[in-house]
Amino acid sequence: MNLKKILVILLTIIIITTGCSNSDKVSSEKKETKKYNKNENVIKVQTIDNFVFDNISLVYQNKTSTFDATITNSTDVERNISTFKIIFKDEKENIISELYAYVGDTIGPNETKSFSTSELKDLTNAYSVEYQFNE
Repeated sequence: MNLKKILVILLTIIIITTGCSNSDKVSSEKKETKKYNKNENVIKVQTIDNFVFDNISLVYQNKTSTFDATITNSTDVERNISTFKIIFKDEKENIISELYAYVGDTIGPNETKSFSTSELKDLTNAYSVEYQFNE
């Protein structure tokens, strides 16, 4: 009977120890801090071909940069647009990344749509952003 109690106690200790070590790993992964790109040339409002890019954020977390923004058709007519390129540059105007965003086939008059795109790369040091519509 004593052997059974010892085995039960040992198994309980092993299970508790193993469970605790896994939860430490999970919690440390969740604690990874966010890095934000607050460069004015990245987050500024830009108007290109009567489309206004606004509400911009660029966040790096869990080895991924995520670019979120809104695009507004500032005209009184429906506009065709499905995808466009977002070009990230360094201070010397060298391209450091190019991403594509999809917003649907059309944007109605004065309509605003949100979009998000991401990459497995730290873009928080990008100096500027340009938008290029597909021909």
